[in-house]
Amino acid sequence: MKAMLPYIQLMRLDKPWPILLLLWPMYWALVLASQGMPSLKNILIFTLGAIIMRSAGAAVNDLIDRKLDPHVARTATRPLAAKTLSVRQAIGCILVLLSIALILVLQLNTLAIAISVIAVLMTALYPFCKRFTHFPQVVLGFSFNLGILMAFAAVQAQLNVLSFLLLASACCYTIAYDTIYAMADQQDDQAIGILSTALFFGQHSILMIRCFETMMIALLVLIGYLLHFSPNYFVILAAVFTIAMYQIGKLHLVKNREDYIRIFSKQHILALIILIAIYLR
Repeated sequence: MKAMLPYIQLMRLDKPWPILLLLWPMYWALVLASQGMPSLKNILIFTLGAIIMRSAGAAVNDLIDRKLDPHVARTATRPLAAKTLSVRQAIGCILVLLSIALILVLQLNTLAIAISVIAVLMTALYPFCKRFTHFPQVVLGFSFNLGILMAFAAVQAQLNVLSFLLLASACCYTIAYDTIYAMADQQDDQAIGILSTALFFGQHSILMIRCFETMMIALLVLIGYLLHFSPNYFVILAAVFTIAMYQIGKLHLVKNREDYIRIFSKQHILALIILIAIYLR
């Protein structure tokens, strides 16, 4: 078990809750695309897929950032940065994860497979973005939520306006919570030349996080309006908006890196409540 610990850390399985940030929005899509009755097969494929791809994405990120991570307090203990795993071992782990992901995606239709290829390419691109753009969070938002399009493709064998509205909403959600995450590393990132929305927005970061959370809710409201959802849906969204604004308000009181991480770690709760709203629509 001790020998497996660096692999577990490389895949972030020791901190599994961020998987929910990927999983809940995919469930939004599965529930909507299947009229509230997703098949057990699709639930299993997308659940396992979320775990595998999040693990692979984390491993790829660490592989690419292995020379930068030692200079950031939060990432200095990661296996490649701390040299508890070799580059060859990390690549082997990534290949195993991608092989499992391939087996899973081959159970889906051609359109879903095509989207999965784009998702893998975007996952590989994301770690490089922080070197040349202040908006890696935007790239992450797109790559992290392509599972929404895959879900619609798997269930309906096509994409529609609804699928792209849901993708846009989830992207806003991701940009918001990952900007909070980036705020924890602002000083270190600035020192080593890593770019982020947190650095770009600067003192306006909290305002911009509020804006992205508001856009997320607005897009979900539009979806509910177009699909004639019941009042229950809109009441729950109002509650989500209230909770989101309350959580963001706490950023004004942050005194250290751990506080940012603590607020970030609670963001998946919003997506879970939205899933309940969609299911009870």
